[in-house]
Order: sequence, then C-alpha cells, then structure tokens
Amino acid sequence: MEINGGLWEHMVMQRDARNFCHQAVAGFAAPRSKITGVDGKGREVFSARADGRGAFHGTLSCWRAGGPYALTLTDGVGELKFRDLWVGDVWMLAGQSNMQGYGNLYGAPEPVRQVRAFYMDDHWDVAREIMHDMRRAEAEVHWVINGGHHAFDNAPEPVKGVGPGIFFAREMWKRTRVPQGLIASAHGGTAMTQWDPALRDQGENSLYGAMYRRFLRNGGKLAGVLWYQGCNDACAERVDEYERRTIELFQAMRRDFRDRKLPIAAVQLGRTMVEYAPEQEAWWSRIREIQRRLPEHLPHLAVVPAIDLENDDHIHLSGEGQRQLGVRLAGAMAHLRGDREALPPIALGSIRFRWVKEYGEYRITVNFRNVAGKLHSGGALPLGFSLHHSGADSRPSVPPFRCQLHGKSAVLSVGGEIGEKIAYGFGCGPAVNIRDEAGRGLPAFGPRFFRPLFRSTPMLSRVEVSPPLMGRDDFASLCPDAEQLAKVEMTRCTSTNYYLSPERVVGQGPYVRFCRWHVSCRQAVRCVALIGSDTPFRLFCDGREAAGYPEVANPIVRDEFSIPLELAAGRHEFIIGLSGKAGNSWGFCLRFIDPADPLDEQSELLYSETLPRFV
Repeated sequence: MEINGGLWEHMVMQRDARNFCHQAVAGFAAPRSKITGVDGKGREVFSARADGRGAFHGTLSCWRAGGPYALTLTDGVGELKFRDLWVGDVWMLAGQSNMQGYGNLYGAPEPVRQVRAFYMDDHWDVAREIMHDMRRAEAEVHWVINGGHHAFDNAPEPVKGVGPGIFFAREMWKRTRVPQGLIASAHGGTAMTQWDPALRDQGENSLYGAMYRRFLRNGGKLAGVLWYQGCNDACAERVDEYERRTIELFQAMRRDFRDRKLPIAAVQLGRTMVEYAPEQEAWWSRIREIQRRLPEHLPHLAVVPAIDLENDDHIHLSGEGQRQLGVRLAGAMAHLRGDREALPPIALGSIRFRWVKEYGEYRITVNFRNVAGKLHSGGALPLGFSLHHSGADSRPSVPPFRCQLHGKSAVLSVGGEIGEKIAYGFGCGPAVNIRDEAGRGLPAFGPRFFRPLFRSTPMLSRVEVSPPLMGRDDFASLCPDAEQLAKVEMTRCTSTNYYLSPERVVGQGPYVRFCRWHVSCRQAVRCVALIGSDTPFRLFCDGREAAGYPEVANPIVRDEFSIPLELAAGRHEFIIGLSGKAGNSWGFCLRFIDPADPLDEQSELLYSETLPRFV
C-alpha cells in the first residue's frame, strides 16, 4: 500500500469551518480492496475502496483541531502507520529570497512543537530553519534555477536562512491555540514571469506548478498564503507589467487552491543598500506603490510594510527584522480571517495642503488609518518623508524642514520651491522610523500629488522692467500710462530662484514699477494665470485690466492668486504694475495652467503645448 497525497507523518491537516479535519487522502492498495483506517483509540475513522488498478481516495473526517493523533491504514494485505498527526491551519509560503529566508542563522527562532513545516524535500517535521533548504529540493525547477544538481557540491554550510514563516506561525499559534503548518515554496531571485500561473501544467518544472503540486500533496486545502516578492521586477523590463502579473497570480491562486476568498498577506518591498541610479530609485518606489494599492483591486488581501525593518546584508532582512515581519503578517492575516481585535495594516488616508501665512510656510498634513494608539519615532526626529517634482522619474525637490507627529497624522513644514508630489520611504534604501504603538510601520507610499495639479507653462523667467517711477505709490498708480512708458528705457530682468526680482530702491521714498512680457498662442485657449507677489499689483493684458490686488503682504506665495483668461490665437502683451513699498517689495512669479488638463501620478510631461508660450 502506498499514499501519494494528503497523509504524512508529523503533518498538519487543515481544519474546516467546524474546527475538524476533512482531509482528502489518496493512494494505491491491492486492487478492489477495502482500505480502512483506525485511530489511536481503535476507532475506525477512514474507509475507501480501491479500483481495478488499485487507486483509491477517501476523506478523513474525524479529529478536532489539535493533536497529536495516530492512524493505521490496512488493505487486508499490508498496513501503514502514521503518527504525530495534527489538525490546525496550513499556510503556503511563496515569493523570493526574503520569504525563502536569508537572515543570519543566529537569529533563527526556537522550534515550537505545534508549528510544523513541509520542507523542500517533501517531508513534514517541526519547523526549524533552514526551512527552504534548496540543497534538498524535490522539485526540479529549484535545481534548474540554481544552476543544476551540482550547484551546491562545493558550497560551505549555510550561515543564512531565517525567513518570516516560523515567526508568523508562532504568532498565529499564540492567537488561535491551534497547530500551524507551513508549506515552503519560495525561491530567491525570481521574477513574476517565473511565477506565471500559465505554467502550472509544467508541474515541477515551473515554480507555480511545483507550488500547486505541494498544495495537492497535502490534501488540497489552505488557511491562506504569505507572499513576498518584487525586487527582481524593479527594473525597466518588468516594472510596467508588475501590477497585472501580481493580480493575475493571486486570482489564479484562489482558483487553483479552490477558495475564492482565500486570504493573502503580502509584503511591501523592504530596503536595499547599494548604489543605484536615479531611475532605479523610482522603480523600487513604483513597485512599493503598486503593492500598497493591491487591496484596492482584490478583496481579502492585506499588505504589510518592511521598509523600516533591520537588514542582515544589502537586501535581506535580519532575524529580528523577520520576527517583526512575521508578527505583522500574523496580525494582518488574523484581521483577514475575521479577528475583530486585530487591526488591518496601517493605511494612507487623506493628504491636505495649505499655506500658513503668519509663519511663511507650507504645511502638508498626511493622515493615516488603522493606527494603534499614536504615531511615534522612538524619541528621534521623524524620518522618511520627501518631496518630488512631477514626472515619472520622481526627481527630488526641496525636502521638508520639519516633521511633527500628532496622533494619527504627520505634519510636514516646507518652504521655497516645494515640488508637486510627496512620498514616504522613497527609493532603494531610505531611512524611515515612524511606527504606531503596536510597533507597526507606516507603509511606503508615493510619490503622490499632495494637491490638484494641471499641466502648465514654466515660470516666467524674463521680463522687460521699467526703472522705478518715483513719487507715488498707491493702487491707482499701478495703471500703466502708455505715454509715460514710451519715454522710459525698459531693461531685461531674469528670474532669481522661481520669481522675478527687479533691483530694489531703498530709502528714497515711494515708487512704482512696471514689467512687460509677451506670449504667443498657437490657438485660442482658456487658461489660468497663477501669480505670486509680495506687493500690491495690477495685471493688464493687451491694454485691458485682468486683475488687481491692493492688499498683498510678504512673503511671496507661489500661485497665490488665480486669474482666468481667454486668449485668442496670436501674440499678446502683458504688463504688471508693482508697488515698490518703499523698497520692501522683492518681485513676483507667474505661470499659466490648463484647468482642463489635470496631471496623473505617472505624468512625465508637466508642461502643455497648448498653453501660451513666453516670447
């Protein structure tokens, strides 16, 4: 008699909704024989009939969650004995190296009798590291990826191998008090193309097929899946396909594992500390952002961060990092399985942006959901937030000069040319340190727009400037006198930083000044002029007043004043009259936006071809 599925010594069988095992068992016995199973108390708990070829299958429906149990099978010719059987929850571990486990072995967890593993060589035992031992892999695909069956012939004994699985299972055992089983199926350095579910029928010659076979050999039932992958897809060739492939993979798991609500707890990429090109920094952040938003596309899915966890080398989490990750995965999985006391992972909430005039600073308030208690940074300065310009390359802008944590929110204070996007944990190896009172980290996010933005022109960078016209400085004086302007010599002025700043006249009394520039429109356009100024001004277009603001104070606030315009095709002249404020004014800034052309997160082109061009 031979068993080829559903029954192994030392195994954990998946409990059903009634908290009992309902385990499918298959094998071969004497043709047309009756197979019976008796447990350790002498009760008959299994019955099946072999067909003419000797194949049989049946269901073991007897034991409550717990163990250990024993079973003896007989077909009238021979018998098989199975001892140390358990009933509880069984989890599939899949992905690449951080799920496989590469933490230093001195950080390995102590074994727990109620936590079992189905090792790479197809045997069950108490779970110990190294759980994903590729030197003993049964499935051919693992040898092919590693370079052949002699790949480890001269390799020293491994010193790395700690993953999150055992830590996860120990935490689930504490929470549920039922035995835990782990099916090891991860493989380091693999990309989503290698996990393609379309390769399932290649069996042990594909990663997905090998995982699926391990699922079938253990009774065809799971409590859920743990997934950690993405490093190998953070590149130009694969990043664009990552979201689609990941969603398709999870959908295929639910189909093939026969559970349309199968809980999946995934890990957002952690850090890698090597020198990377700027585009790679953007790719890593893009993968993390895709991972963060996966629950928006699939129900019964949670994503936990690893960006704040300790490493044991340039890319792999340490034993302590894996411990914290395992606890986070357990909390997320407990929530997915209906534990009302378990919070889902921390999630990004709203982002608010405002100008605080009295302090001359912008403030960006980032709110988070599912926070246990309050956010904190362990007494250190909160780290991890960054600002970026629009565009797919996410070029960094001026960083915040202050971050304050208030309850479930982070408030960033910034000044100057602040960019258009905000991120947390941007790039390959960012420094981040913000957690909640349960020790759970913030998810990496972004770069995301922190305010509505539209395609625009660059800032006005050059104008013709009149000399200071001394003697008067009131709002009425800011209207250009054509005859007066014809007599003065206009000179060129170029921008300093993002605004135009004519030479100031200090201590010589009141004065006004006029600036002039021209634009060209390829076609009739509706646009908005956005102006920042530290002094009262009046704006004129083609001799007609477009807007005026008599009450304006320091400092310049970029885009503070919004002026809608309709411009015909062709050339147009703009003049702005500026109060000198007795030498206390510095200048102004201006650009045009198209309110009908909003930017999206991956916009590479900030500037619009349809807007007026400065000439």
